[in-house]
Amino acid sequence: MSDVNAINNIATQGSQTQNASKAAGSDLGKDAFLQLLVTQLKYQDPLDPASNEEFLAQMAQFSALEQMQNLNTSFDKYQAFTMIGKNVLVKITDSTGKETLSTGKVDAVQMISGTPYLSVNGSSIPLSSVQAVMDEGVVAENPATPTA
Repeated sequence: MSDVNAINNIATQGSQTQNASKAAGSDLGKDAFLQLLVTQLKYQDPLDPASNEEFLAQMAQFSALEQMQNLNTSFDKYQAFTMIGKNVLVKITDSTGKETLSTGKVDAVQMISGTPYLSVNGSSIPLSSVQAVMDEGVVAENPATPTA
């Protein structure tokens, strides 16, 4: 019975961790998934262990999760690098929290802690701040910087 309580406590902690992660802006990651799997194996009933099929299914889920995260990261990098030389509309938030929209040409891309940043008008802008990618003619017709 104590094993069931231990697993319930771990599931509750995992749920709290997942809620905290979502509040911080991220989802339950592969590290938490692997930790939950190891804990499940640690507290399984030795007289009725998990079957090989269950274990393999969970490992397949873990592998699929890891591959999806890798694909997402690769897509973000690809998307950032395809913007080089293009005009973009970006939302910039200053230290007071005021948001402004600005246009500019993407000169370069740099990776900071695995996150792509675009060099626009001499500033490093995170890829997530891009609101639109525009044709050259649109920028020439509206040279003024719009504000929010």
